[in-house]
This record gives sequence, structure tokens and C-alpha cells, in this order.
Amino acid sequence: MTTWIQKLANAAPDRESFSKLGLSEIEIDLYLSRYRPARQDLPLGLPDSDPILSVFDEWDLSSVKIGQISFHQIPLVGESGEIEIGQVEADPLIVCRRSEVIVREFASSNILWRVASNSTCFLNALIPAAEFLGKRGVGLVEFDDFDYANEVAEVCATHAGGQTYRRFFQMLLGTEE
Repeated sequence: MTTWIQKLANAAPDRESFSKLGLSEIEIDLYLSRYRPARQDLPLGLPDSDPILSVFDEWDLSSVKIGQISFHQIPLVGESGEIEIGQVEADPLIVCRRSEVIVREFASSNILWRVASNSTCFLNALIPAAEFLGKRGVGLVEFDDFDYANEVAEVCATHAGGQTYRRFFQMLLGTEE
């Protein structure tokens, strides 16, 4: 899954876009770390039964931030077989035993968002979202360009596995109806 890391890095705005905003080199590096995680010091020894676990095994995703999504440094595997890989704001981002990626309401068993049909689809759907949010962050996309945001949400939903997942990406890109 190193190619996913490369795609994520390629989705980042270029340094010049940040410089035009007057950001210092340190601020630019900090922002770009959201797109360029560091390698794990040692492989975590996670089972490679799920593509996202393969990414976590090699990469420390704790610096990756895509909108409200943040990732744990090490995924948390529950007794039920669910894998908590991060959060959407405070709510757990989970890969279910049946492979679907969901957001579960904090301290509850309620499902807030159905995110992707499986973790491969989830990873693929994150790339256009990250690219869009990066462009918006440096002013290459107007904050209130909801038509474009909806187009990207549609692309993300397609990558995620279909219309079932569209609402999540509309929320992530700020176009929720």
C-alpha cells in the first residue's frame, strides 16, 4: 500500500501555494505532514488481512489529517474483531468485521456514518477528498464552491462503494444537505 502513501503525498498542495499565503517553512512542513506520514520505526507486526492494516504496519498515520478525519498511530483491535483506525472529530472510525468502514457515535453503539464498503475503497476515496481539502485550504478552491465540493463528494462516494456513502463525504467536504 505504499502507493496509497504516494497518492496521498501527491494530493498535497505545493509549497509555493503555502508561501503565497505567507506561511513560514515550519508552518508549511507541519501542514504537509498531514499528507506525508513518517515510516514506523519498526513494523508493528499487524496481520495483513486488511489493506489498511498493511498501511499502518509500515506507516505512522497519526500525523495524517483529512478534514475531520484523524488516524491513530496504532489501530485498536477490539474483541469483536472491529478495528478502530482513527476518529472523525471525537467519534471512532472503525473497520467492521464484515469489512465496511463506519463512524460510530462516541460512547455508543450507534452508527453515525457509513463511510466505505471496505478499507481499500476507503483509502481510495480519501485521495480526492484530501486533494480537494488541500486546494480549499490554500485558496485554489473557493470555500463556498459547493457545486465543486459536491462533484468531489460524488467521486469519493463512487470510490467508497456507491451512493450509500455519499452523505459522509458531503459532510467531510462541507456540502452536507
